[in-house]
Amino acid sequence: MSNPLPQEEVLSIVVSGDEAVPELKLVHNETDQEWQFWHSEGKCQKPPGGWDSVSGKGDMLLKSGQQCPLLFKYISFREGVGETGSLVEGALRPKKLKITVLSRDNMPIQTMELRIKPKEQFCDQVFRFYEPQSSQAFIRLPKGFVPFFTLTKGMTVVCSSKEFVPELNFETGEVCLVAHSERAPRKTETFVFLYSDRFQSSLLACCKVEVYAMQCMRLKLQTGAPETIVQL
Repeated sequence: MSNPLPQEEVLSIVVSGDEAVPELKLVHNETDQEWQFWHSEGKCQKPPGGWDSVSGKGDMLLKSGQQCPLLFKYISFREGVGETGSLVEGALRPKKLKITVLSRDNMPIQTMELRIKPKEQFCDQVFRFYEPQSSQAFIRLPKGFVPFFTLTKGMTVVCSSKEFVPELNFETGEVCLVAHSERAPRKTETFVFLYSDRFQSSLLACCKVEVYAMQCMRLKLQTGAPETIVQL
């Protein structure tokens, strides 16, 4: 990005999309030094004005004619719609995103259009669990979920559905999930993504978890009464 104006200007980068939670974001260095991380991975250039050139709000100060490389990251955990189509609600479909650079008086300086062409989600394994309906389920994925890796500090896990809460148990080496089952015979499902670091630079494994809600019968019996035999 460059400043074509004859004076020093504060420019704002605005990303326009149709999702509630933006999946395309401008990388900066304000809170967690993510910009420096991607530079160490060889994914971007070092900004000439320093790592604090871009604020967390997407603002930057440039002199007249000064240029600054920007880094954008797009990541989506929604299921992609491929050639066969998908009936999943909220699936990721082909769309366009617009990046606009605005001057201090909201005048457009530069624009860029990004076209998203999703593919069907690849999946290493599918795990199915059967739980009582309308109950909280505590799920532990088999250790073979990550066949070529062992869980180490720094790895992160993400679920595509907000109905699931993931957690990494580094002591047992397991991926654990907490979910709330639907009413029978419905099912709840999610994709589980395991990444090598908190910035999700490398996807290590992906699986699909399906939780089927089952009808259950609960009985309350009194046992151990004198001179009675109870067969369960």
